[in-house]
Amino acid sequence: MVMPLFMPLTIQFPSDSNGFICQAWQGYLAERPQIIYCQVCFNANKYCDDLFVQLDINFPERLINAVKKRRAEYLAGRYCVQQVLSTLGMKNIYVASDVDRMPVWPLGIAGSLSHSKRYAIALVASAVATRFYLGVDTETSVSRKESTGTEMVLNMDELRLLKQCGLPFELAFTVAFSMKESLYKALYPEIRRFFGFECASITILSIATGTVTLTLMESLSDVWQIGKTICGRFTINYPEVTTVIVMTGR
Repeated sequence: MVMPLFMPLTIQFPSDSNGFICQAWQGYLAERPQIIYCQVCFNANKYCDDLFVQLDINFPERLINAVKKRRAEYLAGRYCVQQVLSTLGMKNIYVASDVDRMPVWPLGIAGSLSHSKRYAIALVASAVATRFYLGVDTETSVSRKESTGTEMVLNMDELRLLKQCGLPFELAFTVAFSMKESLYKALYPEIRRFFGFECASITILSIATGTVTLTLMESLSDVWQIGKTICGRFTINYPEVTTVIVMTGR
């Protein structure tokens, strides 16, 4: 039996979002209780700008010209951030984005954030005693047509692996894509430079354990050298795929 990735402690139906937040789950990672999360299911059709005020979330200037869909996704993600930081006793904290559109977490906090068309999720942990590298990504499974452009994401070895892993190829491709996105989110705050899908190769994808192993195909920094292996977890709530990478260091 696969160990759950998330351990929900509370399930909420927020009454102050006018149906925008359909449901919210809060808890911790099953294998890392010190890492807490909030995940929401949201309805973009219920979005309106007034929700930023109702949910006490700052409306950033860069969203002024954004389409409704983008505003809805941003709001759902920042709602998750608001909830997890509040759990840590950090209320009324505004998490802005830097020039690379990465969240700027409060001092002493490691975090990661993601959203899809209907879901958003945030992970955070105190990084005072232990240095955490956190990456989370959530994706809606691609269609058969969307899974045809594999050469941008997978090498030939990965392609063979995914075709033999036991999942429908579209779903396996989504897991692979999402896991590489989680890796990028985990490492970028440390190395501060772009790297593509080709920089890491998936060498193991196990449905039995819900795990993926990646190997770096090039050196990204003095610490993250070619050949280094990194493990991640995934969970599938079809059509939604969520992947998580957690690493620690000094």
